[in-house]
Amino acid sequence: MLPATLYSMFIEPLKPINSDVQISFIDRPDVNISLMVYNNGTRPAAMSEKAALIIEVVSSSDASPSKHIFLASAINGSREQLLIPPGQSKQFFYQVDFRQPFPDVFEQLGHAAKKHTDLHKCTFRVDYSDFKGEHQTVEIVLFDKAITPLPEATSQLSQNDSDEAILTWTFSVTECIGKIPQPLRKKFKIVE
Repeated sequence: MLPATLYSMFIEPLKPINSDVQISFIDRPDVNISLMVYNNGTRPAAMSEKAALIIEVVSSSDASPSKHIFLASAINGSREQLLIPPGQSKQFFYQVDFRQPFPDVFEQLGHAAKKHTDLHKCTFRVDYSDFKGEHQTVEIVLFDKAITPLPEATSQLSQNDSDEAILTWTFSVTECIGKIPQPLRKKFKIVE
C-alpha cells in the first residue's frame, strides 16, 4: 500500500479530470427502481431525471419479441439531488410515470399478456452526464430469460432444487412487472 503522499504525487495525477460513474441496480420488493451510483472520478457527474423501463415479451404466435418502453422519472429529482460529487456514492429512486408520451403503452402490454406471452427480457436504461458534458447511457438487465430460464426439466431435479429454481425465476419475472405501479397493472390487466 502506498503512503498517502506518494499516492497523491503519483497516482492521483494519472486519473483523468472527469467523472467516472458506476451504476448498480438494488433489488427491492417495491415499485421503485433503486440504483446505487458511485463517482470514482475527480469531477462531479449528473444523473438524468428521466429513464426507461423496457419490457420485451414474446407471444406463442410471434417469433421475435415485442418491446414495451415505459418512461420513468427520478423521485424528488431536483438538480441538486441529481448531482454526484467526486468520490461519493448516492442512491437514486426512479418510478414508472403514470402518464406516458404514448398513452396506449400500458394497453399494449395488457393485450400482450392476454395472448399468453412470455417475459423475454427486462432492462432499465438511464443516462448521466459526465463533467465534460458528454451523455452516457447505462442499460441494466433486471431479467433475461436467456440467463435465468425457467427450468424445463424440473422433474429431473430434487424437490428442493426444483422449488428454488422456480421461485428464483418467479421473483425475477415479478420484480420486472412489479415496477409498473399496481393501479396500472390492475387497470390494464398486465398481471392478473
